[in-house]
Amino acid sequence: MIVPKRQCPDFHGISDQEVSQLADVLKNGLQKLNRALNHPAYNLVLTTAPTRTTRRDHWNTIDHDFRWHIEIVPRLYHAGGFELGTGCHVNTVLPETAADYLRKIEI
Repeated sequence: MIVPKRQCPDFHGISDQEVSQLADVLKNGLQKLNRALNHPAYNLVLTTAPTRTTRRDHWNTIDHDFRWHIEIVPRLYHAGGFELGTGCHVNTVLPETAADYLRKIEI
């Protein structure tokens, strides 16, 4: 997952410098995943704040409560019964283990 350092609910609210930094982080992360997992298929999901409505007190705290982010989801196996039935995917690798492994990969 890629999450911005600066609180910003909307992807379109990032600065030109942040766009450049995001490009570097995304390139580096994808290169490491490709090398570590032998070029896996993956989904890249951008999540940004929903459109605000004009209703009073509707989404009035979203600027503080939500942060846009990008998720990179490698497709390493076929979904099983649990995943298909619940929509929840099981990750058997601890995030700390995966992060340590990826940090050691040179690109």
